[in-house]
Parts: sequence; structure tokens; C-alpha cells
Amino acid sequence: MAEADKTLEKFIDDDLNFHNSDELDEKFAALAKSEDMLDYWASRINPKVVGMEEEKRATALCLASHNDKFGDRGRLHLLLHGDPGTAKTLILDWAVFKLGAIGASMRSSQVGLTADASGNEVTLGALPRANNGIICIDEIEKFDQKSLQGLLEALEEGRIHIDVGKTHTVIDAKVRCLACANDTRKLSRELMDRFDFKIEVHKPELEFKRKIMRSRIKYWFREKEGYDGINLKNYLHWIQRFEPGISNSVRDIWMKLMEMYLVLTESDASIREEESMIRIATTLAKMHHRDAIPEDMLRAIKIRHPDLNGGKMKLLEKIIQEETA
Repeated sequence: MAEADKTLEKFIDDDLNFHNSDELDEKFAALAKSEDMLDYWASRINPKVVGMEEEKRATALCLASHNDKFGDRGRLHLLLHGDPGTAKTLILDWAVFKLGAIGASMRSSQVGLTADASGNEVTLGALPRANNGIICIDEIEKFDQKSLQGLLEALEEGRIHIDVGKTHTVIDAKVRCLACANDTRKLSRELMDRFDFKIEVHKPELEFKRKIMRSRIKYWFREKEGYDGINLKNYLHWIQRFEPGISNSVRDIWMKLMEMYLVLTESDASIREEESMIRIATTLAKMHHRDAIPEDMLRAIKIRHPDLNGGKMKLLEKIIQEETA
């Protein structure tokens, strides 16, 4: 573990009341300079879950993503889908119980995601209650169409229309969504399109299953370092209000990278899907508590398209080399 990390762990454990102090700000700033903040914090997403590096990186990016501004969505959303028993829910439950996210499932919610009314009294659902925070939705495909329509509005617009009883209004629901589904066939194309990350989770093969079970036995009834989520929670508080600057020169290079990427991949994705890379690049800058740099867009492309071959990546890297020489 890096020296900055050791100091950070000790300081936070000594007195949690210092989470707003200048001293802790300095320690997070030092950590941001010495560590890759995405990999660092992704490895601390429910450390009892073995592997799932891609899923944890996507989760960390969603947690850290920026609010909307000037009509542009900064918030990132993640959908984990696949067979039951693949640890999808373990990621979401940890965010609920350790980071204070709002949890929702058809098993636990009578109100649904939007709102319910009894007479003149309106009870808000999970989406408006999670405004400006994180919502974790388990088995999303089991919610009714009214809830899913509200979710669609919240993911894109950050607000939902409430039409229950005598109440007809619009309520803020600027959420960052972590969702799970066993079957995505029941979800509309429009809703699927709002998720920046759609990751299919598979059951582990035998060798990896053996690794998982070794870890489960090793840490059974033991708290694994970082499981309490306190450090991550304080870090998210530290970066919450920081807005990375994006200079004109960086925007120019980002545009050239995006244009080259579109040519190389012949992408037929929607504009909304391609915009995800802008959100990811901006979030990477925010996580490092600095202004945006050209490499943020390059890494965003790698994150969204890990299968992009080495030759195409070299062409993208060449753009940065030529523009910053």
C-alpha cells in the first residue's frame, strides 16, 4: 500500500469527525497525485466481492460522476444484468448499507419508484428520495411501467412527473443509478439507452470459483479492509462540489479523438451512447480533483471499448502526441 494510503487510513480511522477538515483535504489531494483514483477506489467497492473489476470501475465512476449543467447530463448510470447468483446484488447492497444509497426493489417497496397517494397525502418513492444521490434498484425488470417511465425521466432529465390522486407536479430526481436485472428483455430500448454502462455478468468458471471460495472462507465472519466504506464515503464528499475545468485546447483534442474513434469503429451507436465518453472523461478528471486533460478522453474510450485493438489505440494516442508536442 502506498505511503499516502497508509496515512489516509490512519487519519480517517482516528477521528471520523474530521471529514470536512483542511487536513483531510490535504491527504485526499496527496492521494490523488500518487494513485490512479479510478483503480484505487474501484478496488474498494465491496472488497469482499472477488474480481468484477470492470463492474467495480463502472460503479466507482457512477458514484463520482458530476451533476448536470447547462442541459448536459453529467450523471452516469450502470446496469448489471445476467444470471442470478453472480454477485450483482452484493455490489448494490453494499452501496446502500455502507455508502447510504437509496435502495429499491419490488420485494421492499410498496410505493414504487415515483410516488403513491392516499387521499390528499402523497408518499414519495425511491427516485425523488434519492435526489442528488445514488439509487440502487434490484431486479429492475419487475417494476411496473409507471415506475420504469419515471426512471426513464430521472435518468435523462433528472426529474419526474408525479400524477397521483390530486397531485400533478414535477419533482427533482437527479440520481446516479446502479441497477440489476436478471432479464433485460422486458426493458424498453429507450430505457436501456440511458445506461452508460450495460455489463452482462456471467457465472464464474471452475478455477475462478475456487478463488472466490478461498476468499470467502478466509474472510468469513471477518471484516476485510475497506469493507466499512468510510474512506470512500469521505472521498466522495470531498469531490462532490468540485467541477473540473475543460480548456478550449483540451476540448479541441477531445473532438479530434472522438472523430478518429468514430471513423475507426464505424460506430452506429446513438448520440446519447457516444456522449457517455464525455461524461466518463469529465468524471475521471473530477476523481483526480484536477482539470481535464487529453488522456481522460483516451481512457474513456478504452473503458467503453476495451476490445479496441492495439493498432487503433495507437492512432488515437498519436493524436495526443502530435497535439501536445
